[in-house]
Amino acid sequence: MARKQKTRSWLTERTRQAQLKVRLPEPLRFSLEREAASRGHSMNAEIVRRLHESFLARQNTTRLIAETLLQGLEPEIVHEIEQTLNQWHADDAMADQADDFREREGDSK
Repeated sequence: MARKQKTRSWLTERTRQAQLKVRLPEPLRFSLEREAASRGHSMNAEIVRRLHESFLARQNTTRLIAETLLQGLEPEIVHEIEQTLNQWHADDAMADQADDFREREGDSK
């Protein structure tokens, strides 16, 4: 009989850490090392901080673009977009519930 896979919670996924081996050009490594030292933390912390900031900057840019686009639309169009997105989320939630139900029914047999 196949082993049941453990499901991971959102929190578990957020707190797990992966070790990576990364090859960097020596000048880049030196720059990272120097910057980390000037901030009083490790190179690992410096790399994580910079990656995190780059993703946040992208998310902020995306949000700014979305808000700018929405501001230029008629209120009726914005309302229709909101309703469509809400329906998509509801459909996804129903599909997830159906999948969960099918999994439970399959496990109980």
